[in-house]
Amino acid sequence: MNQGIGVCLTCFNGGCVGSEREHGYLHAFNTGHFLSLKVHKVRKSVVEDQEKDERPKKISRIEIDECEEERNNEKKYEKYYKLNCAECGEIHNYETAVPENYDGSGGNNHASEHYASTGHESSVKLGTIEPTTGAADVYCYKCDENRVDDNLEGHLKTFGIEVKEQSKTEKGMMELQLEQNLKMDFGMTSDDGTMLKAVVKGEGTTGLRNMGNSCYLSAAVQCVFTSDAFKAEFYKTASDHFGKCRSASGTAKCLECQTHKLAEGIWCGRYENAGSEEQRSKYGIAPRMFKDVLCRDSVVFGNARQQDSFEFFQFMVDSIGRINKESCQIYEFMVEEKIQCQECLRVRYNKYSTSSLTVPILANKEGQQPASIFDCIKTLCEDELIDNYACSYCKTKRKVKKTMRFVTFPKVLAIQVRRFELVDWVPQKINDPMSVSLTDETSLDELRAPWEVEGKSNNEELMPDGDDEGEVEVEVAVNEGDLNMLIVQGFPEPWCKYALQLNEGNVEAALEYLISNIELVTSSDTPPAAPRIQKKTTEISSFDQSQVDQLCEMGFTTQQANRALKKSSGDMAAAVEYLFNNPDQIEDYPSSPAVEEASTQLPSTPDLSPALYRLKSFISHKGSSLHSGHYVSHVDVSPSSSASRWIMFNDDRVVEHPDPVEAASLAYVYFFNRL
Repeated sequence: MNQGIGVCLTCFNGGCVGSEREHGYLHAFNTGHFLSLKVHKVRKSVVEDQEKDERPKKISRIEIDECEEERNNEKKYEKYYKLNCAECGEIHNYETAVPENYDGSGGNNHASEHYASTGHESSVKLGTIEPTTGAADVYCYKCDENRVDDNLEGHLKTFGIEVKEQSKTEKGMMELQLEQNLKMDFGMTSDDGTMLKAVVKGEGTTGLRNMGNSCYLSAAVQCVFTSDAFKAEFYKTASDHFGKCRSASGTAKCLECQTHKLAEGIWCGRYENAGSEEQRSKYGIAPRMFKDVLCRDSVVFGNARQQDSFEFFQFMVDSIGRINKESCQIYEFMVEEKIQCQECLRVRYNKYSTSSLTVPILANKEGQQPASIFDCIKTLCEDELIDNYACSYCKTKRKVKKTMRFVTFPKVLAIQVRRFELVDWVPQKINDPMSVSLTDETSLDELRAPWEVEGKSNNEELMPDGDDEGEVEVEVAVNEGDLNMLIVQGFPEPWCKYALQLNEGNVEAALEYLISNIELVTSSDTPPAAPRIQKKTTEISSFDQSQVDQLCEMGFTTQQANRALKKSSGDMAAAVEYLFNNPDQIEDYPSSPAVEEASTQLPSTPDLSPALYRLKSFISHKGSSLHSGHYVSHVDVSPSSSASRWIMFNDDRVVEHPDPVEAASLAYVYFFNRL
């Protein structure tokens, strides 16, 4: 029985797809062209019945019509189209096939396999092309995430595809994410299954509408703007500022005006929240102007894509802190790093200011309770051994011990939990719970820098200051890729490394040296002492040099690598994620970490009051990536420290959430108030 013809979508050859003659399958496996379009015609039964009754029309004149046969076939036959994959045997309706992997195969991982076999790293979903803006969904299989192609029109023109002639037929990833976010309930029930009570309106409980993948913004804003400091600085003084603001750019472009306006909207209690799914986009307030002004110059946040809520918190606090320093000082604190050389035992104290901590998740041991968030902080402050630190006294690289302590404590301690790790350079989420109390007070006094109370030990000797010493002697660094290029030629690794060091990393010159000195290379296993160079102490990283080199091999500078490692407390995976997610921030980094540390001023009076903290709010994330999924926030809005009233903000849907222990154990960002 005739089952149609299969048209190869690679070379457009046709072949039978019937059970008797499988020419289409033979073509697929002989050529590797597995994807084909099956075209099948079935005669209409209605047409057959009509033909029996109808008489042929009387011919009045001779007329030649080349398309008559084709039109008659269209009347007599029904055409069916199906996408067929010969490799997996899957058949999909052409009209309903959902190209989950950008290849129309319905999610059978063919696109990823195509990348693995051919090295073709990116693809464009043609149905998402916007002819007016030239934007489309571009996926990078090497990075395993969506990318933005600023020259998409030029790239597609190479393949004969004119962007302006295309028409958008499918939803893009941003539209699909927004649709998913708006439909996501995010557990609108309590732990025992009871529906959570909606909060219609109230002071400090106003929801924020989702403006298009803006849940990351809403979650961070609720945690920051519901703090007492922001309420005092921006809500209670809103009327005064509106009356006297004389911004040259106008109130619509004045960040201070828009911050006052947003705080007034959250705290005034006039705006109702969405009580049901049908009421969404009609209730709450839309912080559109606040976002436009705040993010107008930001490459990362100045678009409609989903972003990391914690990174937005840092960006928002930094930006608002420039116009109102007092409001954001509640997050600032000073950290001290004590570095002790394990050879000469001399020490160096580095101090720097920051507004948050990033802590690792401790592995849960079987049969034991999950580690607490403060156990993670203590782990971060434990002694750590670092190789290849440039000791200014020894004038060479040594192994050192690094210890971190608090010089001052913030009024609000912001903590990011490292819930994502890179596995083969692909981010994987860690869903291990943590032990977090909603009511208990926790002390961090044991992590206070000891010199603040007792002064430095009389037995300690300081390393000479780098600026006074000028330079130190270090070994020439070698690129691992260049080293392997020489090793595969058959030369011993020690000599390959020596040749590269001798020729300042020039591979061709190093290879020429090895060939011209082949007798020396083959007669001795050990080359001469490695050449050393003089480097300024401010140019040398305080982190493991191999980590810095690895980041530099990705195209980043030494200064950018140092900043990322410092932001991530030396965690390589987190440093890589920071560099790729903050392209607009890493360029502003000063020439060396020492410059930033030197500008940090010690407080005029020591911070000796008890460092007691209690949970005030937290941000939760649902999804497999920080740049997709959905964010919500929980805030304790009770003015009393002896009682609590937890509210969950899911964009413009606001509900009371009594005792959200489970949600707190899986949170992504925590905010603790100092008592």
